[in-house]
Amino acid sequence: MILTFINDSAAHIELVMGDARMSLEQEASEGELQRFDVLVLDAFSSDAIPVHLLTREAFQIYKKHLRGPHSVIAVHITNSVLDLGPVLAGIAQENGYYSVRTHPVWLNGLSSTSDWILLSNDPTAISSDALRKIMVPFPGKAKPILWTDEYSSLLQVLR
Repeated sequence: MILTFINDSAAHIELVMGDARMSLEQEASEGELQRFDVLVLDAFSSDAIPVHLLTREAFQIYKKHLRGPHSVIAVHITNSVLDLGPVLAGIAQENGYYSVRTHPVWLNGLSSTSDWILLSNDPTAISSDALRKIMVPFPGKAKPILWTDEYSSLLQVLR
């Protein structure tokens, strides 16, 4: 089902059905880079997470599709069973990303239960005044864990 706001948007929107990583990998191999300002990963709220989206190799693919050093990768890691913070800390460390963790505040001032990690090669891209008000130290005490396509363990991130 395509939501009506997509059809109503003045923006050029292209929907690609399928596994996001595989689609981006195929596009990169064909020289069709997206040049994203913001790439959002939001597939981790269930207890059956797509681990292949959080590996060293996946982030190498994502990086190819970013517009430049000011681009941001926003990863929604809200999960009641797993703490994916250490995995994102490993990704940040591996790629030299500046990173912040945030729990967004909605217009009415209520805090969200959403847990987001923002990653960028440019610290100014993730350090606005508004963002500073809602971010928490990251990685904090989290010990970085780096998952690869050959190795990942959910046992490491169980709450």
